[in-house]
Amino acid sequence: MKLVRYNSGRIGVLHDGSVYDATAAFGVDPTAWPPVGMVQAIAKFDATRDALKSLLKGPGLPLDKVDLETPILWRTSSSRIRSITMRTRSR
Repeated sequence: MKLVRYNSGRIGVLHDGSVYDATAAFGVDPTAWPPVGMVQAIAKFDATRDALKSLLKGPGLPLDKVDLETPILWRTSSSRIRSITMRTRSR
């Protein structure tokens, strides 16, 4: 059972080439800011395991029909990126 973030912040379970929507099972709001839905899903994973398994019995979306997104989206300041880049180059 793998967790994915897809279609504008929804959380899903990837199983056998299909994605099953688990957004409601995790109580995640895909439009919330900051975008911590996947962090919340990971924190609630053990408590929702049975609900997730029952999702797999329903219809899923084929993997090629969803837009996969980065699992944990977080903005990093450009100055922080420059700092890391400069330290890496100086070594």
